[in-house]
Amino acid sequence: AYLLYTHRDRIARSGVLVVGPTPVFLRYIEQVLPSLGETGVVLLTPGQLFPGVEATAPERPEVAVVKGDLRMAEVVRNAVRNRQRTPSRPIPLDVQGDRIQVRPAAVSDARGRARQGGRPHNEARVTFVRHVLDDLASQLAAARGLESEGEERGDLLAELRSELAVRREVNLLWLPLTAQGLVADLFARPDRLADAADGILSTAEQQLLFREKGAPWTAADVPLLDEAAELIGEDVTTLAQQQARSAEAARERSESLEFARKVLEQTGDVGAMVTAEMLADRFEAGGPVRTLAERAREDRTWAFGHAVVDEAQELSPMQWRLLTRRVPTRSMTVVGDVAQTGSAAGASAWGDVLDVVADGRWRLEELSVNYRTPAEVMDVATALLEAHGVPVKPPRSAREATWPPTAVRMDGRDPAAVTAAVVAALRADEAALEGGRLAVVTPRSGYGYLGADVAAALAPDAGLAQRVDVLGVDDVKGLEFDGVVVVDPQVVVDAGPRGVNDLYVALTRPTQRLTVLHHGALPAGLDRLLDD
Repeated sequence: AYLLYTHRDRIARSGVLVVGPTPVFLRYIEQVLPSLGETGVVLLTPGQLFPGVEATAPERPEVAVVKGDLRMAEVVRNAVRNRQRTPSRPIPLDVQGDRIQVRPAAVSDARGRARQGGRPHNEARVTFVRHVLDDLASQLAAARGLESEGEERGDLLAELRSELAVRREVNLLWLPLTAQGLVADLFARPDRLADAADGILSTAEQQLLFREKGAPWTAADVPLLDEAAELIGEDVTTLAQQQARSAEAARERSESLEFARKVLEQTGDVGAMVTAEMLADRFEAGGPVRTLAERAREDRTWAFGHAVVDEAQELSPMQWRLLTRRVPTRSMTVVGDVAQTGSAAGASAWGDVLDVVADGRWRLEELSVNYRTPAEVMDVATALLEAHGVPVKPPRSAREATWPPTAVRMDGRDPAAVTAAVVAALRADEAALEGGRLAVVTPRSGYGYLGADVAAALAPDAGLAQRVDVLGVDDVKGLEFDGVVVVDPQVVVDAGPRGVNDLYVALTRPTQRLTVLHHGALPAGLDRLLDD
């Protein structure tokens, strides 16, 4: 809201993109902005940055690392170019009994001409097809004893376009593509991936990318889809629809002008002050009006005036590449903490990503005061990072805790014992805080049952149940709660290469109370929480 108010002239026409880590976080932001009257803001997660795709499937860390590497841009580029083929030998065709050939030399020439303009694949395909058909038409004219450039040439071209065999062979040489189809096929076909990634990815990296066709999209796929779309352009169906809409718009405009002229002819002197064009514009303005945010959300090529990126340390190099397309001016407010990086493809230092995104055009402002996390809780979180060799420069907490952070050993690992321990901790928080929002933070896997079980256990106390959220460690980034219960911290640490960072995030969510429920030994650095 501050940006739209202060720099309205510069960015009000293009809007602001807000990228947040989870839908939960964005819902919180969305509740604030409409009340401020701002409709030029688009709020998306990294998995929603490609229109028409909602990427929510999990990704293995080692796969996310490969997909997030900038080398994938070259792999995708090769995958598109590999669909622009030249046959190794002539392809015979029979057109109403006349024998002609798709000649490699002619195809090679057509491909070179199509690529010269630097247009996207589907647009360049029009040039390719035209030149290939021109060569086929010349052969067909010769076979029938006609002039190569005679009046019949148009009929010959129409005949070639109507021949199923001709359309099939030309399409196979330069197929119309979609981004989703290209990427899905690339990962489902080891042979095509090997051709596109030759000399770029190792065999082991290629094997990591293999998956069955039809697999759901992940957030790591989104920048690859965007890269493909940039190279492919609009799919042929969309291009046809756009042409049809343009033709329809032109027809409606013509009808509006004609109607306006007739109206003005009947008004006499009014016509001296109002033109037919002005009146037609007035007629057309009565149609449905979409907000800037609605238009920008659906347009992959929309250029935003500014972006606010929260939890930016989680983004891979390929995700940053996508964002620079959305904000070509590089006008961004980037918010994050590399000590909290949980993604294996995320950043370890800001310079690693921002020097690529905007070399020499970015500056770092470090938060020196922590207004959320009490000093005692921050001390525990900092001790965790230091014990695991993670460099950290924690901000100074502005206040001390009313209750010291505590650790409670659970009676067992079975669901009943875990649920009982969680419910007891929540009731203790409720009694101490006398209200407030509470969260239970669980490891990525193994505790899927806990949300339903806790809800059932708290059902008799509807007031408490409504104030409790059970969230995975990936879902709490950017959020804060009055009281937080962290379940099984050692499992969080062991779950991935940056599990320590994930646990650090979980520990720093509370504004007042922190309870850690554990089995056996606590992770190094948390020993100060051990029960007496």
